[in-house]
Amino acid sequence: MRPLITILLVSFLIGGMYGYLKFADSVKRPDANYKATPEQKTVTVDIHRSATLYADAGFDVDALKVDFKNKTILQNQSNVPADEPISIELPEVEKGRNTISVFANFEDPEKFLSDAPSPSLFAIDVVIGVDGDEIHRQTFSNQTSITPIGGQVTFDTGQAR
Repeated sequence: MRPLITILLVSFLIGGMYGYLKFADSVKRPDANYKATPEQKTVTVDIHRSATLYADAGFDVDALKVDFKNKTILQNQSNVPADEPISIELPEVEKGRNTISVFANFEDPEKFLSDAPSPSLFAIDVVIGVDGDEIHRQTFSNQTSITPIGGQVTFDTGQAR
């Protein structure tokens, strides 16, 4: 009797899964009709830093790298002094939410493992502006310069002040 009940339960389980999958495949899904609306205003990114950024060609490390929509917008392969202004215009910005990735390298390859004093805080300040008005500011910081500092910055162009 037990083998018969087991066979029936397995049959119901497989039949139920088959019926569900057949039904799910027959349901018509709505068409994806999303159209991106381009932002007509000029969107800029200003990056301020607490110290000089260093590139290291030996380890293929960029001093500063900015990515937007899976494209590299800025890639500094040479050292960037702390007082040098960095301002870039973002191409193909859509109205609504957008995300950029910013990474900066503060590790000086010449002073690696030396006893020279270093700044107590390494930080980058990313400022997003629309037509000259600041709409978003995000700061990334770390007490050591061993790893690149940065991350994702999400901003909304629809909420300009």
